[in-house]
Amino acid sequence: MIVYYLKNIFKSLSFNSFRTFLTGLGILIGISSLVIIFTISDSFSYGMNTKVNGNSISIGLVNSVTVSDNTNSILEMPKVKQALQNISKDMQSVKSFTKDDGQELLKYIYNSQEENSVEYEFDNDVIINEGEDFKSRVGNVVIVRNSDEFDNKIKIGKFITVNGINYEVIGYTSQDFSGGMPILYFPEDKETVIKPSSYEESSTFELVCNENYNNKEVAKEVVDRLNKVVPEGYKFVNISEEINKSVEEAVNSISIFIIIIAGISIIVAGINVANIMYISILERTNEVAIYRALGMKKREVQLLFLLESMLIVFIFSIIGYIIGVFISYIIVTILRINLVFKVENIIKIVLLSMIIGIIAGVRPAKKASNINTAVILK
Repeated sequence: MIVYYLKNIFKSLSFNSFRTFLTGLGILIGISSLVIIFTISDSFSYGMNTKVNGNSISIGLVNSVTVSDNTNSILEMPKVKQALQNISKDMQSVKSFTKDDGQELLKYIYNSQEENSVEYEFDNDVIINEGEDFKSRVGNVVIVRNSDEFDNKIKIGKFITVNGINYEVIGYTSQDFSGGMPILYFPEDKETVIKPSSYEESSTFELVCNENYNNKEVAKEVVDRLNKVVPEGYKFVNISEEINKSVEEAVNSISIFIIIIAGISIIVAGINVANIMYISILERTNEVAIYRALGMKKREVQLLFLLESMLIVFIFSIIGYIIGVFISYIIVTILRINLVFKVENIIKIVLLSMIIGIIAGVRPAKKASNINTAVILK
């Protein structure tokens, strides 16, 4: 009997193939959008968590009072210095705890004046000689102009602190807007750059954990121990985790917006499916009457049209899923991150499509089952 139902359903869908395509297009767009969002979000989270949960974690001293203060003077305080030295000695979970060799800006030239803080406006299209460009990386990153002064001190992969925010150096450029002065480029929108005036050694440390230890817990313990000895207004933070949080917040904000748009698309598509099912019933009134006259029960008529509604949604959901995965693969390849699928998200999308199909088909199917056979066949 099910085979008979499916045969009739496919016959109906193929007879009105273009209308069926237009009906399912909204479902396809909505489902593919959800797949892209879930996949990209999961891939970002996995990549950032892998970095945070790696053996190497960046821990830095930040100042919440004034960004121009010399944080290295705090590191030279006897209590702080002793606490830093004791980390690798006293904690079995710590393999090594070493100071980074990056640089921290204290002052910089902006609009021909020396300042301690500035609103950043930088060029996003910087020509790279070595390393990566902004389009290849996410998070807090910076590109350094090639210069003898900087090249010997700031290396790719190291961190430089500006206004208390740690930026990873991802590349070198020979592009110059500053008459040969050393400059920094940030991933913003406009063509203004910072020219360093004075800087000091980085106050960032690299924590390497021993195996069989939870790296997040070890980092938290290290941060808590160090924060007990620093003056008020200063604190050590897990920089790797902070970067991870920033990226996740940005991705989640974008995801929520697109999920809302995709949700609206799916709802509208569901309404469209219901509308088309009503039209299909009106066109097939005689067919339904003949089915009923030949002994088909009301429940079987309902099932026939309900299956048709679910099949439309299911087919276009599968197509949307495949398209979403393909687009996600292209995006993660460009961003150089691993493609990650979560089984629970796949299940959610499949269940969502089934629910939409049922909701869209229930009322039309009930209407079809209530057709007055005697009146139609007169």
